[in-house]
Parts: sequence; C-alpha cells; structure tokens
Amino acid sequence: MDDPTVVLEISEEGALDIKHTKAVADTRSPLERLEAAAVEDHQNVAILREMVWLIDAQPDLPGFAQVCRHLLAIALLVSALPNAAINELKRWLPLLRWIVSDPAELVKRIFPDNTTGCKRNRKKFLETKTPNPILRSDSTKRCTMYSALWPSQPDQDLETPFRLLQSRVLSAHIAVMRFEVGFEDWRCRQEPYEGFYSSIYTPTWALRHFSQPEGIWKTALKRIDFNATQAEMPEMLRSLASEIVADWELRKDDNRVWQSSDQEEKSAANETKPAKRLEVRTLRTIAGFIEWGLDPENHDRRTGHGGSGNPNGGSRFVDGAGDDLEGSENANDRSGNGDDVSLPTADAQGGDRDSITVHLPTRWRRSSKGYKESIAAGDHPGEDHSSQPLQLADDEVSAAMAAGGAVEMVNQVLPWAYGNLATAEVAHLLTGLEESDDEQ
Repeated sequence: MDDPTVVLEISEEGALDIKHTKAVADTRSPLERLEAAAVEDHQNVAILREMVWLIDAQPDLPGFAQVCRHLLAIALLVSALPNAAINELKRWLPLLRWIVSDPAELVKRIFPDNTTGCKRNRKKFLETKTPNPILRSDSTKRCTMYSALWPSQPDQDLETPFRLLQSRVLSAHIAVMRFEVGFEDWRCRQEPYEGFYSSIYTPTWALRHFSQPEGIWKTALKRIDFNATQAEMPEMLRSLASEIVADWELRKDDNRVWQSSDQEEKSAANETKPAKRLEVRTLRTIAGFIEWGLDPENHDRRTGHGGSGNPNGGSRFVDGAGDDLEGSENANDRSGNGDDVSLPTADAQGGDRDSITVHLPTRWRRSSKGYKESIAAGDHPGEDHSSQPLQLADDEVSAAMAAGGAVEMVNQVLPWAYGNLATAEVAHLLTGLEESDDEQ
C-alpha cells in the first residue's frame, strides 16, 4: 500500500512542524510484496524464495493460489510414498498452508489498491478456471513447470495419478534448476545458456497433456506404475510407450478395421493415429526429462545443451519421440496447409549417408480451426503440430533446426520477440499499457 512521506521542518519561531507529502507509489514487485507479507506473518522468507525459484514462478504470480493448492496436494501425497519423496516439499509445507489458508486476503497485500492493474492481477492470482492464466503470460518458453502445476485432471478418479505424475516431473525440474540456474540468475531472468528454457518447456508441455479429458490420456495415466522409483520411471514410461506402439500395430493389421465397409469405423481409426503418436511422444519426453533430473551434470555433456537426450543437441522432441508411428498426420489436425520447412532429405540425395529422423515445426494459420482449438486448450500452437518425420543426414540437422527455430518464432503467441521488439510488437505493448491506464 502507498505510504506518505513525512517531512520535518523548523519554523521561524523554532517550532518543529510535521508535514505529510503526497503518498509515494509502491514500486515493489509482486514477489517482493509476497516476501514482505511472509515476514509480517512470521513465515520463512528463505524457503519462500527457494520455492518460487525451483518451480520457476512467473514474476506477476498469475494462478499462484491454485499452483500452491496443487503443490500442497502433491506434498501430502508423496509424503506417504517413500519412492516419490521430495525433500523440498517437506520444507515448503508450512508456507503452502499459509498461502492457501486465505488467498483472497493475501492477494490484497500482494496487489494493494492504487497499484497498476491491481484488479486484473488479483483476478489472475486467484484464477481457477480454464484457460490456464499462466499461459497467457510470458511462460510459453519460461515458467514452464509453474504452468504445468496449475491444471487438474477433470476425471476425479484420475486426480491422484495426475498429481503423482506432476510430482515426478517436478522432482526432475528441481534437480535441473538447482544445477543450471542459481537463485540470483533466476531472479534477474538470466538464461544459463541459449535454449535452456526451450529444452525444459517440452517435457512440461507433455505433462500438461495429461490434464486433458480425452480418453487416451486417461488410459495412459491408469497404466503408469507410480510404485516405481524415480530411477525406474524412465524405463517404465518407455516400455509403456512401446506397448502403445505394439497395440497400434496390431490394430493396423486388423482386417476388420481397415477392410471394413463401415466408413465411420475407418474414420475413427485414422483419427486415432495422430493421437497415439502424440501419446507416445509425451511419455518418452517425460522419460527423457526424468533422466536429465537424475543426472543433470552428465546430461550437459551428453546432449551439448540440447536438452533433448540427442547427441546432436537441439531436437524439438526429447528422446526421439514420435518416430515409431510412421506416416503423416491428418491434414485437418495439422492446419499447416503446406507451410512445413522445406529441406532436402537424405533419400533425395541418394540415401547413402547415415540419417537422423527429425520433426520440424509447422507454421500455423492463425485463423485455422486447429489453432483456435489449441489456444482454447491452453497449448502452445506449434508443439502439438510438427512436420512429417524427415530423414536428414548428419550435416543437415543443424540447418534444419535453425530453420525450425525461425518457424517457432512465427508460431509464438507472445506479444514480443525474444530479442528485440518489432514495430508491430511495440504497438501491441503500447495498446496494453493504454488499457491498463484506463482501468485505473
């Protein structure tokens, strides 16, 4: 809240006059106000700083109340599972209980009256309804774990498995953040190396898919064995992905489906294929990230900062995800309309050299049905929709990834570029500032 400045003056008669000047605006950040509230309520500020750092909280704290509720639920769940214990969560328990006890009162102290956008920021802080408020901030390539802690699984019977899956990814994320990003660097928004936040975005994007109501995500959650230790999880998830591939192959060979005259049955089979590819991709992506968390020091040398489990570095999908189910996805699901990055493949040049399968981004039509559905679901448009797998020779992979990165820039829905603001982006920013002023 704004505090008046007190000025002491001595009059000509020698009397001491006390004058109050105009209130001075509170220029502290939301995180600084949260820390001040913690001090006032006798909470441990060092633990608060550790928590917001290791979950990579967004500085303006959108969705923070719900993230803390879910962290509390995860902490209580894993406390009874020795194979899934997270030491940090034990330390965070008192702090989490304090935050979730009365978030409606706490938010008034974090966003006091007369601060810019206080009503809007309070609403975002307390938001519980989709779309994910964190994905409407700068979190598409930042605050990735934070955004993946906000959603829930709509099926109440699968809420516990979903929280346990969140806990396994969170455990890996904590280990990676501790190794790669110091608290001071995190607070200053410094990236440890180029592409780091992109590399940890993909596994948390994969995790968010398991909060969707579609049947494939429910089935996968039911089949994950959460009695496995963290070290056993990668192999278990990969085995599950292989089982899904094998099940699909059996179905593909089933003449009753593919030779059926029932067009609806055929159509259902065709629509299932992209979904199954995505399911396999997400499981293997999470498996690769958990491995990274188990040994972050050696992961750095193994991947060359690629964050992908790929010795060539820079792969968009961890652990070669999506390579088992061959063939292109349905054109209506892709919505790219032929805008894939065009590069010569190894086959086109004779096919004699060793080749690597890569997926390149598909440029979206922002008016397309697929784009709108992806935004409504809280996804980043472009992660879910990539090109057909391309077999590229070793010396072509770097060029492919560079070209793919350019398309990712086109796909991003953030109101700025990663480097410098373009003219259109400056206009967008100014419009947002004017709207903010109008609310005052």
